[in-house]
Amino acid sequence: MIRREQMAALQRARDGKLAEWVVQYLRARHPATLAGLDASEAMHRALAGVSRARRHGFVTSNAYGEFIAAMLRHAPDFDAHPEFISRFAPREDETPDATLARALREMTPTAWKEVVLAADAGVWNSFP
Repeated sequence: MIRREQMAALQRARDGKLAEWVVQYLRARHPATLAGLDASEAMHRALAGVSRARRHGFVTSNAYGEFIAAMLRHAPDFDAHPEFISRFAPREDETPDATLARALREMTPTAWKEVVLAADAGVWNSFP
């Protein structure tokens, strides 16, 4: 029987591996999102992003990478904006990953500006 503490340790290890992959993914696909961040801060933000992204049920590493790229590009709490929430509503024929891709594409420039203006940078520190 696996104890709760052991499960938590396994989850932290998985999150660490995924965050390492996300940092590499961002450096390759979205290098500007990590500009000005040292390796330690990039990893901290990737771990925070993995924790936040997990709530949405993404399946692929790429979806985690795109979600965290949006966190870094716009605001760490962009997914709390009403327009994103409405666009992120799942459709019957979509996986959470596909829903994310569609929602990110459909966000209006005005909504992204609102996201940036309302950003709570403290969100980065609300994760382990």
